[in-house]
Amino acid sequence: MDESKSRSVTGLQIAFLIVALLFIAAPAEKYLFNEWTWARDNGIPVTRFAIFAVAAIVLFGLPSPRRLCVNLLSTSLAKGTTHEIPVGLALNIVAGFAALGAPVLLIWLLGGEPALARRVGDEMKDAEQMSRALALGGILTFLVIGGVIAPILEELTFRGILYPAWARQWGWLRSALATSFVFALVHPNHFAQFFASLIYIGIFRRTGALRAPIIVHGLYNMSMWYPLIGQFIFPASAQGNGEISHFSFNLFCLAFVAIAVPAYLWMSRDKRAIAAVSAQELSR
Repeated sequence: MDESKSRSVTGLQIAFLIVALLFIAAPAEKYLFNEWTWARDNGIPVTRFAIFAVAAIVLFGLPSPRRLCVNLLSTSLAKGTTHEIPVGLALNIVAGFAALGAPVLLIWLLGGEPALARRVGDEMKDAEQMSRALALGGILTFLVIGGVIAPILEELTFRGILYPAWARQWGWLRSALATSFVFALVHPNHFAQFFASLIYIGIFRRTGALRAPIIVHGLYNMSMWYPLIGQFIFPASAQGNGEISHFSFNLFCLAFVAIAVPAYLWMSRDKRAIAAVSAQELSR
């Protein structure tokens, strides 16, 4: 057997490592970080900081991963592709509105307007949402973790390393779907994150640089902060009301995203991510 192949890191191994890290985080939050009452009372996401700290140590603390990350981060966008950043951001924001339309449509189809009215009644009030967003925990979650830390570390892990590893095994399209499935699995809003991952992969392929999805990822996360676009995702007219018509814009976004995101990804089929990394280098 070829030694390089026997020592190479596969996409399944990388995905297993990602999921294992999250499983480890669950008991850590319950038995370790739960004692940090000052952090819990202020809504500070200690567990998320810990997860990203471990990821940063793995990616930048070891020689081989560090070389890969530096290579990925140092690659500039291909000439004439900077327009992909606002296009990808706009498409991602539309997907954010569509993410509410999907469960609303499902609830309405299964239980009608009474079921939808009960679900709407469980939504947090505007004042409470705004208060949480402006608290220290909300600012750290959306502007520090969401705007800076998560985009860099998650794009390096998922689009920079996992996606190319699977692409060599299964081809670019199946790899895009598999990578997006894992990305959605480790996030709470599965629908939104699945389509977001497809968008990030399309941007990566079309620009040839991981910088582009990192920028779009960060800007999107910050824009979803409640004082900004986040407060408009749930229509104000739907408060305490189960009429499906109140969610017309969300449903329109859902239909648009169902067509636009696959089309955007498909348009990148003849592109290659210049900074795509060989998973074999991880084992050197």
